[in-house]
Amino acid sequence: KLKDGAEKREALADLAKIKDGIQAEKLSLGDGQERRGMESALGKLGENKDLKSAQKALGDRDLVSLDDEMERLANKLEKSDREQAQKTLEEAAEAAKKAGAPGVAKALEQQRKRLAEQGKKNDKLRELAKELGDALGDEGKEALRDLDQSGDPKAAQKLADKMNGALGKLTPKQRSR
Repeated sequence: KLKDGAEKREALADLAKIKDGIQAEKLSLGDGQERRGMESALGKLGENKDLKSAQKALGDRDLVSLDDEMERLANKLEKSDREQAQKTLEEAAEAAKKAGAPGVAKALEQQRKRLAEQGKKNDKLRELAKELGDALGDEGKEALRDLDQSGDPKAAQKLADKMNGALGKLTPKQRSR
């Protein structure tokens, strides 16, 4: 709006409304009637050591941090651990739903789907990186190690960039293989 000539005061007022809306949404998740469901879901998440940070983010009603944590887990966890985390998220969603917290259950189900989708993408990314082998280069191999150790989304992006560069250097026959 500022670029279109709106007054700064008007733009700041709009930002404040958005901020208030986000805060109200955060507070409504697992509040009042849904409190028991939120507690049930948090208990289920606490049963899986890999989901401790996700449990904290949900307990804080910080859905942005919960999204970030799911992405980190998808990048870091091996397939079997990721499947266990998905099962735990499903159980937590079911517990929340049974205890009267459909909003919490919906948020957890979305996170379970996100974890599955992101995990599949990262499995493919790792597989292609390993197939590229030495063509990936030292920086690419380092990005792969960083991704495996930390699960940092920046490491995944760096790996993808290095893979793109490595693929560009291959002959058409090598790319086809």
